[in-house]
Formats: sequence, C-alpha cells, structure tokens
Amino acid sequence: MLFRSGETNSNTAEGTRFYDNVKEINTLRTTIMDREEAGVDTSEIYDTNPLAALTEDVGSYYRDVSDLRRERREMVLGGADRAEVAAMEDDITALMKEFNDIVREAKESEE
Repeated sequence: MLFRSGETNSNTAEGTRFYDNVKEINTLRTTIMDREEAGVDTSEIYDTNPLAALTEDVGSYYRDVSDLRRERREMVLGGADRAEVAAMEDDITALMKEFNDIVREAKESEE
C-alpha cells in the first residue's frame, strides 16, 4: 500500500506536534515538581496555565505511543503485510491527534 503524499505529511505533522506538546508539558511538569520539592506553592501555575492539568496525562500518552511504535517495528520485522502496518500507523497517528486536540483545547481555553 502506498501512502498518498497528503496522508504522509499529515502523519508527520501530527507526530511533530505531538512531540512538541510532550516536550512543552514535560517542561512545565518539571517546573511544578521542582517547586513542590522546594516547598513552593504551585497553585498559581495550575490557576494560570491550563496545560498544567495535563502534566499527569502526558506520560501515559507518551508510553502508549511508544508501545504502539514498538509493536509496529515488531510487525515490520515479522513480515506483516503493508495493510496491517498502515493500520498500526493510523492507530499511532490517531492517538497523537487525540492528545494534540486535548492540548489545543486547553490552550484555547486560556485565550
């Protein structure tokens, strides 16, 4: 199965956005954890930054995507047909898009 150019570009864009969002939220998570360890109140971060609510979920999404990528790699190495691999890629992209949509909605809520 050959991918149409737009499909490939869409998957790539979704993946890039996903990893950018993960990085941004993990940076925020680190800030929160550092302040908590220093005994500094973090409620202002949660009150002013809607992405702070996602700091608990980011690891789960990242792990799920990593697990699916690992499965995909094993499928390819095991000789799975292209349709199965393409379906797995669609699952990965759908999960990334789900998280990206949650992040987008959170960012829009602060506007």
